[in-house]
Amino acid sequence: MVTFHDLHNADLSSLDSLATDFEQMVRSWDLSTSLDNSVLGPLQGSGWTGDAANAAADHIKNIRTQLDAAFDEASAMARALRDAHTEFAAAQQDLTNALHSATDHSMTVDDDGNVHWQSKTNPDDPQATSQLKSLQQAADGIKQSIDAAVARATEADNAAAAALAGDTGTNTTSFNSTPIGGIPEEEAQQAADLLRQGGNITDAQLTQLDRLLKAHSGDQRFATAFYTSLGPEGFLKSLGAVDQGPVNAKRTDMLTSLQSDLGLTLATATSTKSQPHLSDDWEAGLRAAGAKQYDVTTAPPSGGRPYGYQILSNVLRTGNYDAHFLDPIAEHVTQLTQADPGRWDHALYLSGLTHQDGIGFGDGGYNPMSGVLEALGHSPDAATAFFSNKATLYNPDGTVKSTGADNNYLALLTNAKGNPILQDTLLSKNDAHNGVAPDEATALGHALEAATTGVPWDSSATDLPQHTPQTSAVMSAVVNTFGAGDGPKLLHGAGAPFANINGSLGNMMAAYIGDIQTAVNGGGMAPMATFGVPANLNDGNTYKLLATLGRDPDAYASIVQAQQAYTTAQIQDVLQHRSDHHELAAAISNAARPGGAVEGIINSARANEIMTNQQVHDAAFNAKVDQHAQWATKIWGLTGGKAVDKIPVAGGYANDQVGKIIQNVANSYKIDTSGQSTDQAIASMLGGSTGSSASQAVYAAATGMNLSPTDLADLSNSAVAGAQDGFSRGSLIFDGGVNAGASTGVKG
Repeated sequence: MVTFHDLHNADLSSLDSLATDFEQMVRSWDLSTSLDNSVLGPLQGSGWTGDAANAAADHIKNIRTQLDAAFDEASAMARALRDAHTEFAAAQQDLTNALHSATDHSMTVDDDGNVHWQSKTNPDDPQATSQLKSLQQAADGIKQSIDAAVARATEADNAAAAALAGDTGTNTTSFNSTPIGGIPEEEAQQAADLLRQGGNITDAQLTQLDRLLKAHSGDQRFATAFYTSLGPEGFLKSLGAVDQGPVNAKRTDMLTSLQSDLGLTLATATSTKSQPHLSDDWEAGLRAAGAKQYDVTTAPPSGGRPYGYQILSNVLRTGNYDAHFLDPIAEHVTQLTQADPGRWDHALYLSGLTHQDGIGFGDGGYNPMSGVLEALGHSPDAATAFFSNKATLYNPDGTVKSTGADNNYLALLTNAKGNPILQDTLLSKNDAHNGVAPDEATALGHALEAATTGVPWDSSATDLPQHTPQTSAVMSAVVNTFGAGDGPKLLHGAGAPFANINGSLGNMMAAYIGDIQTAVNGGGMAPMATFGVPANLNDGNTYKLLATLGRDPDAYASIVQAQQAYTTAQIQDVLQHRSDHHELAAAISNAARPGGAVEGIINSARANEIMTNQQVHDAAFNAKVDQHAQWATKIWGLTGGKAVDKIPVAGGYANDQVGKIIQNVANSYKIDTSGQSTDQAIASMLGGSTGSSASQAVYAAATGMNLSPTDLADLSNSAVAGAQDGFSRGSLIFDGGVNAGASTGVKG
């Protein structure tokens, strides 16, 4: 065990030199080549034959084998020594920082690492108690930092010793041809050995395993070595057995944490962006293992034999996965489900495996589609590719059957009529959500959100990537799926199977608000260049989808926030290029009109839902307007924000004031119709915000442009007129256009 004194006084230069010497030796290694060139090659070309010649050749080949093993062992020792020096140096720096902090507080540290200080405060001073408390807290914090540094050094010392022992092996007559490597590889071996305990793993061992995974989940060497050591089948069988251990709240929490860390580690190990990473053979082995059933418990009642994919499912819920790894699994699981939707339930029917909501099996039941779709929801590149690339067809064992097939995954996962993949699995009643749409449908919404926006569905990032041909194509397909024909009935109304993806669809519409405004304007305007490749949305399907989503508080709030920011940016673009417009007022009116049309559709839908269907109340919509304010920030950043980033105005910069104005306008969408007559309430919801949003868009867009009050008033009036004209058109579309009657299931 490393002590404070050891770490404080250690001279690491010798260890650094030793590591450097080993590294140089490995880089300049030429013994095997020299043996080939100087001995083995001439011997083979000499014409010498016979028993003695054969014996000599065999002996030299054995020498070469030992030289290769010596190289592998030396390489591993070089990594272990360098890792040890890196960790010791980092721990020593942590300790130095803690000691500097002690000096700054006029405290001392003894040879045992204990912190001492003397108070100079006057006991009669009313502030003495507070000052003493502050000093004590500082001392405690310094002591914790010292202890953490010593613990880090101790862990590095133990890991280095184990790594060096594993690298050199125990054979005294030959070199080790399979050395462990450095510290990450050694700790990966420790973690793998712990997981192999299966159902016998103790709480203490679970804690140790989780600590190792948490510390190294992003370490490419650790992650790759961990999963390589276990192998695909070993990993799934061990994990399945772990989940069948003792049942209690504490252990369930530990397993949930373990599941998350295993997912992060697997995402690291399968990333092709860095070296090392798991091989294609390993990933093919995982598909084969996923399609097999395993005995994970011997305790009665027996009979439940989960598929590997059922064990893997919840691990996939965490981590941003490489498309190269995830898409083959997603396609394989989807095709297995389509071929035999009941396989997942049958595998565990009447079994003693009760942890269906735990580490092994999906939150919505036994179907691994849930975990796969959630993995896509956190892996944008993989999600986009899954819904847009040509499909690869797989044999039941996970080997490739054919490539280049038509991609029908979106249709397959959303066709509710006569589709066994939906009826028996995705929309199965075998879930624990008490009437709420199943987990798999929610996960589908997350996967589509990632596929179209280019970021994980739950990302807190404010920057959105530009739309690519692939993301825009998926978005167009989504609008056509849920906006055409009876598509709205999938989202709204009695028994709507996908009602709980409306929030995700609202976010997607917000991210494509430029394309939405273009569609409702009949294609008469182009989305701003910063949105990337246009989605070319079908206008009729866009109307219907807007009219459906306007009924949902989450979706409504995302769309209305994005709409306000985008309209403001459109007007700003006109004002910044005033010389390009012969009729500035007309240009402003035209810029405000599409946003007004969007408002006309979604506000009509909101009014209809509240006043006619009476399924949702004002408070639900009002609360969501605040919760989805980030969409105003995201869209403003994509469009107008960069243009005014450095424009100084009174009280700061233009962006500061624009953001406040946009949010203030969003507040106007909060409507309280309680106590009003039906006609008054509908009027409030239909027209209360349109004029204000258009007018304030002008004032926000004009921030820092030095326009006169008169000009601003005139332009504001033009914007109001354009927005109200658009609003009227949107209301008419809702009332008498493509959304009329029960044919769509949207109105009434």
